[in-house]
Amino acid sequence: MSRIAIVGAGPAGGTLAVWLARAGLHPLLIDAERSAGGAGWRGREGDGLRRAIAQARLDYRPETEVIDIAADRRLTLLGPSGQAVTETADCIVLAPGATERPLPVPGWTLPGVLGLGALQRLLKQDGMRPAGPLALVGSGPLLRLAADQMIAAGVHLSGIVDAGRPADLRLLSGLARRPGALARGAVMEMRRRLAGVPLYHDFPVAVHGAERVESVELSDGRRLEASLVGLGFGLQSNTELARLAGLTLAWNDAWSAWLPERDEEFQSSREGIFVLGDGAGLGGLTLAEAEGICLAAGLIEKAAKPLPPGLAVARRRASRRLPSLRKAGQALAVWSQISPAALRAIPDATIICRCEGTSVGSVRNALADGYRSPAAVKLASRAGMGLCQGRTCEAGLRAIVEAAGLPPADFPPGTVRLPLRPVPASAFVRTEPDSPEQGHRSA
Repeated sequence: MSRIAIVGAGPAGGTLAVWLARAGLHPLLIDAERSAGGAGWRGREGDGLRRAIAQARLDYRPETEVIDIAADRRLTLLGPSGQAVTETADCIVLAPGATERPLPVPGWTLPGVLGLGALQRLLKQDGMRPAGPLALVGSGPLLRLAADQMIAAGVHLSGIVDAGRPADLRLLSGLARRPGALARGAVMEMRRRLAGVPLYHDFPVAVHGAERVESVELSDGRRLEASLVGLGFGLQSNTELARLAGLTLAWNDAWSAWLPERDEEFQSSREGIFVLGDGAGLGGLTLAEAEGICLAAGLIEKAAKPLPPGLAVARRRASRRLPSLRKAGQALAVWSQISPAALRAIPDATIICRCEGTSVGSVRNALADGYRSPAAVKLASRAGMGLCQGRTCEAGLRAIVEAAGLPPADFPPGTVRLPLRPVPASAFVRTEPDSPEQGHRSA
């Protein structure tokens, strides 16, 4: 195994890369961000991982996007130089993490509506504090975490609107496997109450404003003053690269999501391609790190190399924790779900696809006309047919379809195509032979 390429430098991919480097395998670590740590470790909590990557003997390429994965495990990369380059690997590990799960509400296209993750990034990575008043709308643990971070930063919160399902036995039993998470949640709730931030359980809501956000209207007509709105309905596994690589995805009831198939050693349906962390099922930072440790040990053994000091013990501990961490992750995914009745109450006129200007009503009309497959619904409504390839609207489209009674297992995710994101044509105009991407560090 002479060349291992890892996509994603968060807790899963970054941890894996560091251990492989310690074993002398000199992996290629690719990350779209300028700093390692992923979305969860953007702040000081990721300093340890960033130091370990900086000290490791590996080929680290930050600010580099993977825009294609060919059948022969050849990756096309676009980095700081603006020139597309190719790298071929014997083994590819996808650790893309999770993305926010946006759902349509009236007025969500107004200037001043941001994703919860965007608000967190501005605060933690860029040091930009919203002036307020800020209203947060969404569901699941990300909503409570973002609220706690804003309260700690002194942001004026006019209210938190939680659209998630009430806690039930499945949620509580899953969270009981993570007592630390339960304790942190209790502390967050105490801080919210002490700060006097009101909490509402409501959905759907509507965002109002003439030229930008001015308020959020609850279903009973009350309004929360807001110059900014943070919107986010939990997280979803990022499967774009898995689909681009042609991996088999299957409906997973435990996570209520379409996820890449993989075996006990994290290998996907394609030999030599592995999937780690939240990209294979939401589980959080601890689970992602544990999977990175376990795969590192397995790949080092396959390469007939001795395990670095400490890795054997770390693998045993991580392996023991995997089942309980996955159960907790599944419970958190359930917490973020919105009831079908609430989804059916979203007004028909609400925009669902920003690229095409498609409304929720047009999707419902397509279903009423008998269209049932993803391709047919998209062709009939134009939802998901735009430049972003459904990145912004697919979660909402799936939610509306499921609320209409179509089984989610009958509605697989859409096809993704090269390139995943718009790139300049100049990236593919070669003026000189292939050379290593400018701006990367190879120790």
